[in-house]
Amino acid sequence: MTKVLFSFDTEDYVNPVAEQAVLRLAHLLRSEGIRGCFCVVGEVAARWRRRGSGPVIEALRAHEVDVHTWRHTWHPNIVEYCEDLDWAGSMARFLREERYALDLVMDVCQRDRLWSFVKPGNSLSAQAIYGYTLLGSPLFGDSFLDSREGRGVWFCNALNLSYDYSLERLMDKGLAPFRERLDQWSARERLVLYAPPCKL
Repeated sequence: MTKVLFSFDTEDYVNPVAEQAVLRLAHLLRSEGIRGCFCVVGEVAARWRRRGSGPVIEALRAHEVDVHTWRHTWHPNIVEYCEDLDWAGSMARFLREERYALDLVMDVCQRDRLWSFVKPGNSLSAQAIYGYTLLGSPLFGDSFLDSREGRGVWFCNALNLSYDYSLERLMDKGLAPFRERLDQWSARERLVLYAPPCKL
């Protein structure tokens, strides 16, 4: 039987209304008996704390929470500073900044551990994949590597899983293309469906 994972890149720290999307989605999933994975940007968690967003944090208790980097695509992003520094220098910066993000998300969302790291957009570096395993997150989501029918691929000491289908496509193209893939997906070990909550 295929395990279906629902992953939500929770990344909008600019618009306070985006919290409502997270809240509504968390409640909807729970009402259907589904546990989602909300990958939270550190800066989003910081805004939740400053705004006193208790209902959002409480709604996420029923779900998995993971990390989606500290600042998402603020410049210089992870790829940019990893390219400009040598391995040791870029790894030191990565560990410093992303340890802050990890601790922030764990503290705000009241978690003891975050199991997965999801890269922001196409920002990818080996330092990030390996660095998050050093920080205690052994699963890399939205990998550039094909996850071999959902089995995953070990790379840089992390289990790499690729995203399979954007739930946003349901809005654009309807259910027909989704249904066409069901037979193909039924042979997989895992299927990762994803979308940012505010877009979904």
